[in-house]
Amino acid sequence: MESATSRLAELNIARTAKSCTLASAEPPKHVGSMPTSSSRSVDEQIYELQQDQSISYEEYQYRYRKITGQK
Repeated sequence: MESATSRLAELNIARTAKSCTLASAEPPKHVGSMPTSSSRSVDEQIYELQQDQSISYEEYQYRYRKITGQK
């Protein structure tokens, strides 16, 4: 968990340093409702997932794999 938290912090620092922004930075409303709409890019979906502090690490991994098409 520490490793994942550390990596997320590194990615957020890099995102800030490169002035990356997204059209919508709102986290999902509640656990289990992460839509995978083709109208949002994979990067946007992952960013929103990273911002959701209410989910467990296991749920994060599950959703990340689903967004990226990994098994």
